[in-house]
Amino acid sequence: MPKSSKMGESHQKFAPSGAAILEAPQHPVLRNPQVHPAARNSLADKYQILFNESSFCCLVYDAQTLSIVAVNDTAVQHYGYSRQEFLKKTMYDICISEEESTSLISMKNSLLKPGTAGRSVHRKKDDTLIEVEIINQPVEFEGRKAMYAAVLDMTERRRAESELKESEERFRQLAENIQEVFWLSDLHATQTFYISPSYEHVWGRTCQSMYQDPKSFLEAIHPEDRPRVLAAVQNMTQGIHQEYRIIQPGGAIRWILARGFPIADKDGKAYRIAGIATDITDRKLAELEIKDREAQLEAFFDASPFGMVIMDQDLRYQKINEPLARMNGVSVREHIGRHIREVIPKVAPAVEGVFRKVLVTGRPLFNAEIRGETPRQPGVERVWMEYIFPFKNPGKINPDAVGAIVVEITDQKQLEEQLRQAQKTEALGHLAGSVAHDFNNILTVMKGYVDLILPRLRSKDQSHEDLLEVKRAVQQGTNLTHQLLAFSRKEVLQPKSLDLNRILKSMSNIIQHVIGENIELTCRLEPSLPLMQGDQGQVEQIVMNLVVNARDAMPGGGRLTIETSSRGPATHAQILLSVRDTGKGMEPATLAHLFEPFFTTKPQGRGTGLGLNTVNEIVRQMGGRIEVKSEVGQGTTLLIEFAGFAREVNPHVRRNHSPRSLTGTETILIAEDDSQIRPMLQRALSQKGYIALSAREGGQALAIFQHHPTRIDLIITDMNMPRMGGEELASAVNRTGYKSKILYMSGHTENIGLKKKFLKHGTAFIQKPFSINDLLTSVRQLLDS
Repeated sequence: MPKSSKMGESHQKFAPSGAAILEAPQHPVLRNPQVHPAARNSLADKYQILFNESSFCCLVYDAQTLSIVAVNDTAVQHYGYSRQEFLKKTMYDICISEEESTSLISMKNSLLKPGTAGRSVHRKKDDTLIEVEIINQPVEFEGRKAMYAAVLDMTERRRAESELKESEERFRQLAENIQEVFWLSDLHATQTFYISPSYEHVWGRTCQSMYQDPKSFLEAIHPEDRPRVLAAVQNMTQGIHQEYRIIQPGGAIRWILARGFPIADKDGKAYRIAGIATDITDRKLAELEIKDREAQLEAFFDASPFGMVIMDQDLRYQKINEPLARMNGVSVREHIGRHIREVIPKVAPAVEGVFRKVLVTGRPLFNAEIRGETPRQPGVERVWMEYIFPFKNPGKINPDAVGAIVVEITDQKQLEEQLRQAQKTEALGHLAGSVAHDFNNILTVMKGYVDLILPRLRSKDQSHEDLLEVKRAVQQGTNLTHQLLAFSRKEVLQPKSLDLNRILKSMSNIIQHVIGENIELTCRLEPSLPLMQGDQGQVEQIVMNLVVNARDAMPGGGRLTIETSSRGPATHAQILLSVRDTGKGMEPATLAHLFEPFFTTKPQGRGTGLGLNTVNEIVRQMGGRIEVKSEVGQGTTLLIEFAGFAREVNPHVRRNHSPRSLTGTETILIAEDDSQIRPMLQRALSQKGYIALSAREGGQALAIFQHHPTRIDLIITDMNMPRMGGEELASAVNRTGYKSKILYMSGHTENIGLKKKFLKHGTAFIQKPFSINDLLTSVRQLLDS
């Protein structure tokens, strides 16, 4: 492009067609008259070539009219007008405003001032506006003054400059408003090219300090982390990735994640490093908190008294604590990585079922009861309660693992079973007591009338023998009620001085009959055995129950040995009854349940499981205890210990002297709600000379007592009657001010210690069923006391 110079005016000629015939400027060579005309023309041709081939848009327009008189090919291509269209336009046509035309007119007035005309906006043929910069130079065209304009399109440059400015502004906004620290330095951190303002906030130091000393940031790094970071900063050709702590001027510690990325030159060699430093203190604190919680959970997992386990989807152990490992009888190490079937094969089917259910549904399962055997105690069923829950990663539908909290409830289940048995026993006890009460009333009637009839019959009479059989049957029924009441724990004990040896001798024939001929019976009884206090019927029941159990333990025959012995001084002797068989014996697990109600080792239908339970209750009521020794194949020995005393001394039992006569003339009031017992008692007393009155219940008896014209010496009353019972009747009688002795009777007694209590207050107690003779004896003794 032609440039302004001090060569003087240019003389250029252009062809009418618009293709410039350029006359070269008045160069000294051209002004020299000695220069050959051919050389002068050659130089003009070169100027013409420069005009046509220039990469600038070149225009020539008339200095007076501003009409365009010549253009080069570059202008034609750039503006989109053809050469002919250009030559029909003026500069006004391609300028976009009148103001621009005004500047062209003023430019016309300064044709002799060549140089840059400034910037302007031109319109192309397609109406696109372009920003241009124009360099003007006055020329002569076909003998007239003209302007030569070299036009440079500045549109793309201006757009690039604008984009660069916008980019720089965005970077500035980004760098100044985000928390991360941007930095740019050489590879060895000896020169800082850029550091973002966030550095001042994060480090608490000025950016200027980094420009002055690029390694000053190292001073803030925690002493424990500094050597590692310094080593990484020495050579960052491969970049940098470091986590470290810094100490701010105020003493606060922050965690930093620094990442640097090498920048390569045109040859691909790293020569700078661009990086970003992020304050990760919050994340680090969160991570530390998570680690602390994980450590706490780990400690809880290990220290928990409950079993805890985590398994993967295939039910292989991932984690298990010591309590559960102990439950399984396998060490923690032997669990990890192994399938549940490999560790506890006998429990695995039950566990797999519930664990698979949780894995499939993704829902926890509460209170799953699992039963089975583990290597800890082969052959013993254990019971566990498990809470099973899924482990599910975010974004996933199905669980990745399953966990469980396990509590062994074997002992609890056994206690629950014992409670159910106890409740069952209690219910049966209530039933047994009620049955025994009603049965005692029936037996009382039967025994009473038998006693009334027998004296009227001759001893050789067949009816006499028949009644004796009835009396024996009644006695068997009485013994049965004793057993029912002992089972229900409601029997009133009738303690007497008992000779255990005498009882066993009297039972020897019955015992031999019970055990059969294939069992040898041996009795070893200590001579002069001290006496014991107890109820003979209950002692006989104890012996028979033990004999029957021994017989059942020796189905193929054997030897039954019954022994008595004593130990300690005679006044406080302990009497021992031993029943030993040579049967099959028992395992420890069986012994542990021996005295439980309904527990039996006999085949179904052969035993009720109440025999030894009843024996245990009777012995306990008598203040004794039972000891059992047994081994499989070695037989069983049951040793019962009773309290004894010397034969000449019985401090616990009052000696009852039978009266010389059972007759009398006193007035006796009978209060009994049973319509069969009441007339029987009245008849028995009347036959012995007593004046016998009767009442259906306590209220009627009280009215008779209050209004009878003569004194009533004795009241015989049942304990349990409708509206007013025996105790209420006695209290009401005492409140009248008149004293009367009272004989209580009952076949249903919840108050087991009544007899001793009543004897202290001039009263007595007789247990149903009783004989007429027992009744008359009690009546006479009470009246004479």
